[in-house]
Amino acid sequence: MRAIPATLLGFLVLALLTGPAAAVPTYGLTALGTLGGSVTVGLGINSTGQVTGYSTDAAGNENAFLYSNGLMTLLGGSGCCNKGLAINGLGQVVGTTSSNGGTTFQAAHFSAAGTTIIPNPGSLQNATAVGISNAGDVAVVSYQGNSATSFLDHNGVFTNIGSLGGPLATFATSMNGAGVITGFSGLGADVSDFRHGIVYQNGILTDLGNLGGASRNSIAYGANSAGAVTGSVDNAARSADVTFLYSHGLMTGFGPGCGQSSGFSINDLGAIVGAMFCGSGTSAMPRSWSCRAG
Repeated sequence: MRAIPATLLGFLVLALLTGPAAAVPTYGLTALGTLGGSVTVGLGINSTGQVTGYSTDAAGNENAFLYSNGLMTLLGGSGCCNKGLAINGLGQVVGTTSSNGGTTFQAAHFSAAGTTIIPNPGSLQNATAVGISNAGDVAVVSYQGNSATSFLDHNGVFTNIGSLGGPLATFATSMNGAGVITGFSGLGADVSDFRHGIVYQNGILTDLGNLGGASRNSIAYGANSAGAVTGSVDNAARSADVTFLYSHGLMTGFGPGCGQSSGFSINDLGAIVGAMFCGSGTSAMPRSWSCRAG
């Protein structure tokens, strides 16, 4: 499963909290607490500020949680291994679970009452739910190695969102509240070949392309309700990955600061949050950034 590296997650939060003093109000950090262990990672937040992710218990097991109104609640029951990956505006949480210590994974809904498994709609070993709309539709990925197929789950009826290449070449990364799915699709047999960012909306799969020139690969990570998309793309010289904004059929690449960068999320005001790495090798330093499109 492709996910945002855990080492960057803290920076994504910081990116929302920093910026020119004259342009944004002052914010503070809120510790979410734990479920009895030493690790908590937030992976999803909705428009009301509810957060999901995973937190360890005293035994070190990873458990899904809902953080709301200052209280962290265990979701899905205790044990290994549950992770809340996405939360919609109604506070409904989906993610991934394993009943065999992380050997294989299943997509799941999590609630305080327990875990509800979402059937694997594909032919591959693992499944994960990467997003849930406010209408309750879910983006589900069936995956194994370099192969992946992505589906829209509408009331238990699964629709394959399609591919730009072979039948095992599409990996969804998110679904927003309006039901827009983002991700990437390999142009060959699987996702290991050249790949383009994609958007799936209203039954249509759109190829976001690249920046032209030597640029080949792109990955879409997030979309707002107006259909603007952000992610990462090879620059025109194919010398670095840069952030892109895709809007009204046009992809624009830009690299804040230095080095490699990627946008991970975009809100309805066009503000993009992401991460970048400056330097190379062991001297590379992750940094956070945020900007406003346009």
